[in-house]
Amino acid sequence: MTEDIRGLTAALAADPASLVFLRLGEALRRRGQLDAAQKVALAGLNRYPHLPDAHDLYARVLADRQDFANAFDEWDMALRLDPNHLGSLKGIGFLYFQAGDAEHAREHLRAAAAIVPDDEGVLSALALVERGPAMRAPGRPEARSTVSPPTPGPSATPVLSFAPAEDDAHEQGPTAGTESAMNALVTVDGRCHRRGRDFRTSNWAASRRQAGAGRATGARVADAPGPRPGSGAQLGLAATWPSLLVLPVAGSTSKAQNVNTALAEVTGRIVGLFDADHHPDPGCFERAWLWLSNGYGVVQGHCVVRNGDASWVTRMVAVEFESIYAVSHPGRSELHGNGIFGGSNGYWQSDLLRTVRLRGSMLTEDIDASMRVTLRGMKIASDPGLLSRELAPTRLRSLAGQRLRWAQGWTQVSLEYLGTALRSRRVTRRQKAGLLFMLGWRELYPWVSLQIVPLLAYALTHPREVAISWTIPIFVLSSLFALSGSPIQTILAYRLAAPNVRRHRNWFLAYPLWSLLFYEEFKNTITRVAHLKQVMGERRWLVTARSEEPLANKDTDEGVGVAPAETCPAPT
Repeated sequence: MTEDIRGLTAALAADPASLVFLRLGEALRRRGQLDAAQKVALAGLNRYPHLPDAHDLYARVLADRQDFANAFDEWDMALRLDPNHLGSLKGIGFLYFQAGDAEHAREHLRAAAAIVPDDEGVLSALALVERGPAMRAPGRPEARSTVSPPTPGPSATPVLSFAPAEDDAHEQGPTAGTESAMNALVTVDGRCHRRGRDFRTSNWAASRRQAGAGRATGARVADAPGPRPGSGAQLGLAATWPSLLVLPVAGSTSKAQNVNTALAEVTGRIVGLFDADHHPDPGCFERAWLWLSNGYGVVQGHCVVRNGDASWVTRMVAVEFESIYAVSHPGRSELHGNGIFGGSNGYWQSDLLRTVRLRGSMLTEDIDASMRVTLRGMKIASDPGLLSRELAPTRLRSLAGQRLRWAQGWTQVSLEYLGTALRSRRVTRRQKAGLLFMLGWRELYPWVSLQIVPLLAYALTHPREVAISWTIPIFVLSSLFALSGSPIQTILAYRLAAPNVRRHRNWFLAYPLWSLLFYEEFKNTITRVAHLKQVMGERRWLVTARSEEPLANKDTDEGVGVAPAETCPAPT
């Protein structure tokens, strides 16, 4: 076994893009070297985020660590990519059996047996489920043990501590007795500009009930500005959850001011940044720490729209977000060798965030921070399995305002950093190629794409001067190529989407049509206007209204999700 591991390690070092990491990770796992196996599995996942076998390997390592919740997530992701993945069917069947859910264990094991009917291991497991009680009877889940992340150094001490996994146990607050490892900064950008009402942190009540942050010591809130110490709702939360610090930021007009002020109160090793409308999934901090403890400075999660059924605008944005966070961000990270921080549902090494900080002068302080992290030679990961659900604007006017700020912010970043990044020795050639596309071409494309209109108009109105054969192969093929991008990306987004969005198949069927007839040109027009605003020196930071009316109370995703009693139009 030792010789095998040495040989596989040498092979992986010689060809880092090789799939030999699957064999090496499995060999290390079987030998009990779980820390090493985990690093190999995560490195492979970063290179191949859409490879089911990579998720399967990582899930087996997590299962060996008794981290069954995250193992389930990885096997579930593998089955999204390949519904007939044998290892994942067996793994989830085992987890259901462990939890006392014989019905679902039987369902997955039968599916596995249909794929390999002669597999003795599958048949034996299925027979065991059919005839006897599970290893643990149904009922209250067992408490999760304290997690000690793989911190380097001989004097490392445990820095993560979590309470029982049962939802009602979340209300007990953080586990005491260990050093704080993380803080959640839930930011509210300025004062709510809707009907003169101030922000209330009922959103955070839902978030802390669901998120790993709710089980971590020392969560923080950067609150709306004002001389008061906090509204009644905020003070009520602080009273029921002592670790919650409500921090007023006087005169605040941006997320950057709130976050930078709250950083003075942070004592943990990592920081999670959320807008106030976010509902992070359980286990988010544990999963993020696996990236941050293995060489990454930042990890960006998967933001999911949770009010998609509110209007046609939210349905469109829900599918767009899946295209961005489930497809584009992981794909860009793989292709360009680095990701971007999207402003919310992002996790940072605390020391790095203190050094970089957020700049209030930038309209997209998140992209600005991403560039400064990249220029420092640090890596940003993109993890589509880190789910957090947020609210999308319900009206086109609100969406236009939001995207206008985003577009102008991207323009600011492109003007300030593209030349510097292309000259930097810390940025790899692969990253430079990605930045040239992301910061250069994306700014030019809205203007270049517009030229097709006068060209075609002139050709149609002057047929004698411009003879065009519409059926020539190069024209047909280029048209098909241009028109196929949105449908292909939408199909991939559907395959990888979060369950609460994927179950709305009609949204995905309608999105390519919306994109072709309206949405793409809508966004291109927004970018052109943003360029003009930048040239004219107009740089106002406006809050994005999420809805006109409070959101009704409802479960959003298979029993997970508590909607707020009142919705504040917090910006993204």
